[in-house]
Amino acid sequence: MNIIINENLKNLRNAKGTTQDDLARHLGITTQAVSKWERGEGYPDITLLPALASFYNVSVDTLLGVDEAEKEAKINAILLKEYGENSDAEQRADMEAAYREFPNDYRIMLRYSWSRTLFPRGQEGNGIRFRTNGYLWYMEDFDEMIEISERILASCTDDAIRESTLLGASLFCEAKGEIERAKAYADRLSEIERLTQLVFLTHGEERLKTAVQAVAQCLSLVTRAKLAVWQDSEITQERRKLLSDWLANGFEQLEKITDEYIETAEAQTLEQIKQMYE
Repeated sequence: MNIIINENLKNLRNAKGTTQDDLARHLGITTQAVSKWERGEGYPDITLLPALASFYNVSVDTLLGVDEAEKEAKINAILLKEYGENSDAEQRADMEAAYREFPNDYRIMLRYSWSRTLFPRGQEGNGIRFRTNGYLWYMEDFDEMIEISERILASCTDDAIRESTLLGASLFCEAKGEIERAKAYADRLSEIERLTQLVFLTHGEERLKTAVQAVAQCLSLVTRAKLAVWQDSEITQERRKLLSDWLANGFEQLEKITDEYIETAEAQTLEQIKQMYE
């Protein structure tokens, strides 16, 4: 709560265009006291809260951050909700309601845009497009999803949200057939994500070259991680061997899974399309 109070005091003062001296004179206290509140090093006396709220023309609850705390708790409950199988319709409905209530929260905006790719059984309609790597999309909502992505990217500074948003925008444009636009979004991703997405946006020799670059980046990370472990004298030889065995087994399984995927992907894709229109 302390963090919410100090941030609110700073935001309200900046929004009103006043100084710490202005507030101190209004309350009959020292500027140092106001400065401490805004740094989160103390609270205003309870008897000053009505005067503080009046000065900023807000309620005491808003001043204390009660509204913001309740909002944050509700958003977290929405984002942490777990869904079972065959719950696409429920997820879409939940995110539609959340987006109506919190249209400017970046986390909700991101989740809402991704939820538009979910299609409840029996409601597919004619708007679905099929992608070569196996994704099925709701074609009718792409423009809205890209518009939301642009709004997030215009002002959000959270790296994780921006990364997911860029990936989504690239995927949405790809599914629309706007490949150059999809590449432009992909080029703004972190290096490995960029290369991974560009693999699906290229063809022939260019795809092979991009795939090799992506694999090389992954192998570089694995090599550096393994080297870091080997250089740490606190890690026993036995533990190092476990890592080596795990990596060897992992690459073996990866190759097996990749071969199996290539053999069965076409059959699985045909089965998905068949089920959609049953």
